[in-house]
Amino acid sequence: MGSGTITELESRINRLEAKISEKQIDSNWMTFNEVVVYLKAKESHVRSLVYRNKIPYSKLGELLRFHRPTIDDWLLTSAEPDQHVRPRKGAKRKCLSKR
Repeated sequence: MGSGTITELESRINRLEAKISEKQIDSNWMTFNEVVVYLKAKESHVRSLVYRNKIPYSKLGELLRFHRPTIDDWLLTSAEPDQHVRPRKGAKRKCLSKR
């Protein structure tokens, strides 16, 4: 193996490492559809959160992007956590008072 081949291999390894690093960075960013699935929410609800600036997001041109760690923090500190959980229609409510 000549030194030219080793240099070529090192160059290819460096390019591959850079691509892997980019993919890891990109995996922290979600599209609108990905955040809908991630939050297990309806599209209309997430759209409403975006419209009312209640959820953190970034715009890339016309595209919305959601930073996963920021969304996780937002979920933990959201001022309205109970808004996302509603009893299903017809469900019996538990009475907390003693009889």
